[in-house]
Amino acid sequence: KYKAYDNTASDGTEVAAGVLAYDTDATSADAAAVQIGRLAEVKAAGLGWGANDSTGITAGTADLAAKLIFARAA
Repeated sequence: KYKAYDNTASDGTEVAAGVLAYDTDATSADAAAVQIGRLAEVKAAGLGWGANDSTGITAGTADLAAKLIFARAA
């Protein structure tokens, strides 16, 4: 089970674990989804960082790069 990335948390969600392949609404109940967990190149503009500031986005991007998920500008 995964939760949205939150760089300010201390419950494990402060480490980006992957990227959802498509928008998924799990606000009222758990939902099945496809997650990209390693070895991918994604569009940076397509990533939703929620309420994270630039520091959180930089840290999250580094977390993804450690899993060989690279966010490209174009």
